[in-house]
Amino acid sequence: MTASVDFGSHRIRVLTLEGDKNIVARNFRSVYSILPDTQEQRAMLGRLGLPFAVCENHLAVLGDYSDELGCVNSLPAVQIFNDGQIAASDPPARQILNTLIESMLPAAQEQGEPCAVTAPGLFQSGTGSPEFLDKLVGLRGYTPMPVSAGHATVLAEGSATRFSAIGIAFGAQCCDIALVGRGNLIDREIISKGGDWMNIELARQSEQYVYDRDGRCYLDIESVAKWKEASFRTLDRRDNALEHTLGNLYLEMLQSVAATIQAIVRRNAIQSGPLPILCSGGVASIDGFVDAFRHALRTTNLSAEQVGAMRVIEDPLCAARGGLIQVALQTEARSAA
Repeated sequence: MTASVDFGSHRIRVLTLEGDKNIVARNFRSVYSILPDTQEQRAMLGRLGLPFAVCENHLAVLGDYSDELGCVNSLPAVQIFNDGQIAASDPPARQILNTLIESMLPAAQEQGEPCAVTAPGLFQSGTGSPEFLDKLVGLRGYTPMPVSAGHATVLAEGSATRFSAIGIAFGAQCCDIALVGRGNLIDREIISKGGDWMNIELARQSEQYVYDRDGRCYLDIESVAKWKEASFRTLDRRDNALEHTLGNLYLEMLQSVAATIQAIVRRNAIQSGPLPILCSGGVASIDGFVDAFRHALRTTNLSAEQVGAMRVIEDPLCAARGGLIQVALQTEARSAA
C-alpha cells in the first residue's frame, strides 16, 4: 500500500493507494478544544453528540467536532500547528495529533513501506520539529519520505510541462515556493504569510472580537475567515473597508512571493523558459487571484521569457496527490538501481 500524509496547518489530509487503482482520501481539521473534565462538560458533549478524548484530566474535542463546539460556547479552537509548528511544551497537541493519525492512516501492510510526508512549511525550514511527524508515521509501520508542498504541487499538476515549473502552495501558515526541474526539487523558499495571517490582520484591523462564556475576549478569527472564504468574495471589489483591507493584505503577500521568485530565478541563473507557475492552496482560490498575482510579478524585473503561464489548482488534495507521485517515482528509481 502506498500512502501520503499532508500535515496542513488548516486540515490534515491522508491519501492511500490500496491495490492498483483504489485511492482512499481522509481528512480532519488541524484544531482541538480543551474543556475541564467535569460531569457537566461530559453531559454537554453528550447532548451535542460530540466525541471526546481524556487528556491530562481534561476533555479534548478534536478537529471538525471542535468547530461544532465553538458554535455553542464561542470557545475558539486551538491550532495543533501553532505558527506552523508543534511545540515540545504542548503535550496535548502532540497526543491529539497522534490520535488523529492513528484514526486516519491505516497501518502499513508491510513494515517499512514508504509514506510521503508534507509538513507545514515552517517545519521543513529548520525552525520546527519534523522528526515528531516522521515518528508518528513511523509508528504506523511506514518509512517517512519528506516532500515540500510546493514540490508536491508540481508533481501533482505538472505533467504537461514535464514536471518543470515553479510550484507555490498558498497555505494557512505560509507560502511554500519551489523551483522544480523534471520532477526534482532545485530550490525552495518559505514566506511566513498565509491565510491565518490574513484572518488575524482582518480581525485586528476591523476590531472584531468574540467573548466566551467566562467573559474572556478573543479576536473573532473564525467569523472573519468565513467572510473571506465566501463564494462571492473577489479581489476585484472594494466596496467597504474590510474588502479594501483584504485586497491590501493579498497585495502585500503576493509582492513578497514575487520578490522571492525573482531571487530564486536569479540564484539559479535561469535564462531560458518560460517556467509556468502552478498555485495550490485555499488562499489562491479567491476570484481575482491570478490578476493580482500577475500585477505583483510585473513589479519585479522578471521577463516573459523567464516566467510563463499561471494556473491555480483548486483541488484540496493536490499536495497529498503529489506526495503519492513522489513515492512512486522514488520506488521506481530504487527498483531500477
